[in-house]
Amino acid sequence: RGGMVGGGGAVGGGAVGGGAAGCVGACGGAEAMCVEPSGAVQSVQWQYVGPGCGSFETTQSYDFVGYGAGSYEQQVIWVPVGWRCRPLCIGLTLLLALLALLVFFMSMPNPSTDGPTAVSPFDCSDTRNLTPEKIAYCCEEEGLFCDLTPRPVPPSLPKSCLIWG
Repeated sequence: RGGMVGGGGAVGGGAVGGGAAGCVGACGGAEAMCVEPSGAVQSVQWQYVGPGCGSFETTQSYDFVGYGAGSYEQQVIWVPVGWRCRPLCIGLTLLLALLALLVFFMSMPNPSTDGPTAVSPFDCSDTRNLTPEKIAYCCEEEGLFCDLTPRPVPPSLPKSCLIWG
């Protein structure tokens, strides 16, 4: 006869397939991309499959009696233990956070270009107290009161006439 195979559990390491606990299918498959088990516990269960259909027979424990000669089959079940985020998900999360910060800081107003740069000596919206200096300033800087600015008169030509003859 073969050796004895006992039930019980053994701790095994490594990743085991499957989704995240409590989220299988609920996250549209994203749980399998972002979460993986960090270990697994192996347990052995016995299933009755009928006389002459299994490979083991029960005595005080289970004995291997040959393929198709026993009434039980051994089922090894791996149960994931603990969960961890995959590095890809951590990287994508950090990238999205940096992108959000970039958008936030780019949308903030820039005080050096949005605010007033210098205090003007005259309030051109005020039509009172129009001095020649205020009229000249407002015409030059804002295009206001230009029709009130005295224009210099070009010098007149001499009144003499020279005829060639």
